[in-house]
Amino acid sequence: MSTKYYKLAFEKLPTQTEIAYSLWSNYRIQGEFEKAKNLIPKVQEGCIKYFLEMLTNPYEVSYKSKQFVSIEKNILSPSYLSLYNACEYMAFYNKIPDKQKITIKQQATLTKKLEDNSSNNALLAFSLALCSKQFKTASELLNKIPEHQINLYGKAIIKLRSYIDPNYTLPQNNTLNPNEKVEVLNAVSTTLIADSKTKLTSEKSEKIFQNVENALQNDSCNENTLEIGVVSALLNNNQEKVQENMQVN
Repeated sequence: MSTKYYKLAFEKLPTQTEIAYSLWSNYRIQGEFEKAKNLIPKVQEGCIKYFLEMLTNPYEVSYKSKQFVSIEKNILSPSYLSLYNACEYMAFYNKIPDKQKITIKQQATLTKKLEDNSSNNALLAFSLALCSKQFKTASELLNKIPEHQINLYGKAIIKLRSYIDPNYTLPQNNTLNPNEKVEVLNAVSTTLIADSKTKLTSEKSEKIFQNVENALQNDSCNENTLEIGVVSALLNNNQEKVQENMQVN
């Protein structure tokens, strides 16, 4: 059901929490974050409103927050329990003092919580994985998300550029327009170059060059794409690739 119909349904049935959540979720998927935020004050008081408030500001969720402690977990329906588990996941993640040094035990807990939640709401679990920079798990969760939802979410990924995984692969059956494809490919390539954990290996360079070629197929004179190609070639001391990108420019 499209956002338009969820909106009409919510206007006629404002106390129906399932409709409220579906409308909020659709707004978020489509990148209309302001509309999603403005919807919350109109939602009836209760646990669904608490869930929406927490998931709108995931990095502020804590075990001690007013919304979290106000919810009685043992009386929640399965669909609400999925939202509770999502908030509990972010509360656990936010409590980790040093996000750069997550222990093996903490990592195992994060992965298990995401996998458990994905059976009820794979798209929400995928969003949480991106928020907490669990890119390996996020890639695995993509396989559980229906193709039409991946296409919708692809546009929102552009708004999460700083979280893009260097190993992210643009889905073959995507519905992004040429400009959006170029932006995603450029973001992935930039992340590969900027990755400080490992130096620019030949394998990483090859992936960058492939991204550059794919991006140029959608925009043959995109300056950012050409610059990425030249920088990568220079870092890899590949004069042939340098000349290729310079000639296109």
